[in-house]
Formats: sequence, structure tokens, C-alpha cells
Amino acid sequence: MSKQLTTATLAPAKERMKALGLSQELITRETGYALQIVNGNTKLKTCPPNSVLSAIVYAASTGLTLNPAVQHACLIPRWSPNGTVCEFQPMYRGLMFLAVQEGAATKFNVQAVHANDVFKATPDNDQQPVTHEFTGFNRGAIVGYYSVATMLDGTKTAEFMSVEDIHEVRANSDGYKYAVKNNKTHPWINNEPEMGKKTIIKRQCKRLPSGKADSALYAAIEIDSKDYTVETVVDAPKLKAGKDVLNDKHKDWAGCVKSVMGGATKKIARENFDVSDDAWKQLVKEAAALKLEQELQQTA
Repeated sequence: MSKQLTTATLAPAKERMKALGLSQELITRETGYALQIVNGNTKLKTCPPNSVLSAIVYAASTGLTLNPAVQHACLIPRWSPNGTVCEFQPMYRGLMFLAVQEGAATKFNVQAVHANDVFKATPDNDQQPVTHEFTGFNRGAIVGYYSVATMLDGTKTAEFMSVEDIHEVRANSDGYKYAVKNNKTHPWINNEPEMGKKTIIKRQCKRLPSGKADSALYAAIEIDSKDYTVETVVDAPKLKAGKDVLNDKHKDWAGCVKSVMGGATKKIARENFDVSDDAWKQLVKEAAALKLEQELQQTA
């Protein structure tokens, strides 16, 4: 039986988002999008509440909005042997957004190549690595994908994958194999072109220098690369469980550094996490370094 998601249900997720250093305005906006998405989807309303809350927090940790109009990220129902779970999924436009935001590139052009297209790749040409033309819309089946990233100095670098390469990646997805076997839905089945573009963007972004130790781009790629099942989602850190031990390996560490830079105290940190004195000293040190870096960038 499906249940309507309410603002009260989202309270634990809001607390975790606050601990990540998000403003109240942003928390209100993103949880509002989550309410619209979940309550507008019959299958999402049947998901375990903890999987919904976890997916919302995962989205917040990457900095990608759930605004459906922007198409940076989404919440999707995913079949598993134990029922349907809610999963956060970055979209390829969201990965491009993060890459540009972090200075890894200034823009991207990602396209599918069809059998009837005129396509030429010259990877060693850093001004025009791809020539791609087509006339009309009788383009034939998709035979491959490419992504061209424009770097900060104006040069261009390209990534290429045949449809066979894409299908090799797809074949490693346990979720896809389960969906095929049990006649269930899956992004690789429902929207292969979107997944193909995301696959090549992920591969290219891994080769681009982010220049950030706490890269939200790499975090989003890591989250997306996890092939969720109901066990991995429900067994993810429970939002209502005891306090997590906070250290520099914790997924919320970067957000906590930003919170400390913005004035969060040790008391506030310990309300949300188990923070040792050494961990707090490291937080303060990294927050000071981050603040100095931002000030230098503003005056440069």
C-alpha cells in the first residue's frame, strides 16, 4: 500500500542536510522537490521510507538539485528481490554541471552517433577532435557515443565509445541483469540513450583534473557507480541510527568543513556526529585553509 510522503517524514533527512552545511532555504527547496517527485510516483510511494531519506541525503551531498526541470538528478524506483527501493541517480547533465562548476572544463558536447551519420574522429586535434553531420532524421540505429570537453585554455579533448563498449558496461550492472531476468524496469531498459551518454561522461570526467580534494563530481560518480539493491540502500547509514563517527574518510566530511568555515561550533558538530578532539582540530584546520583559499581566489 502506498503512503503519502510528508514534511514530517523528511525531518531526519533535513537534519542531515543541515549537517552538510546547506542553507535552510536550499533544504526547504530540495525537500519540496522530493515531496513532489515521490508523491507523484506510485512506485516511489511504496519504497521503504529509509531508502527515500537516504536517496535525498545522497542527492544533497553532491550539490545536485532534484528540480525536474533542470534534469541534473532524479529519484527513481528500483526493483530488487525484496521489493522496490528509492534510488538517487545523477543524470549526465548533472555530471557536466559539476565538472564545469569545479573548473574541470568550461563546457561539454555529448552526442550519440547513428549509423547514417557522417562522423569523423581526429583525437590528436585539440581544436576540432570531432566532425559530426547528419541530414534529416532517418539516422539509423545508434552505433556509438562521444563527448567533447572544452578545457580552461580553450583546447578540446574527446572521449569515444562504441555501442558495444556501452553494452559491456551495461552487462556489468547486476540491477540490469536482475531486471531483464525478472521482466522489471531499469534505466538501461527504459532509457538506454540517456545511460549511454552518462556512461561516456563519467569516463571522460574521470580523466579530467578536478583540482578539488572534496570533489562533488567524483562523489556523484562514485554514488552513481554503486549498483544499488534493497540491501545496500536500506543498510546504508540509517538516518535515525546512533551518531556516526566523524573523520576525514566520512562521506559528510567535506560538508562539515564548510559548516565549520561558516561558523559551526564543536557543540553543533557533536549534536550530529561523534567528533573526537583530534577530528575537531582537523576540521578547524581544513576550514581555515579553505577560507584562505576562497579569499585568495576573490582577490586574484
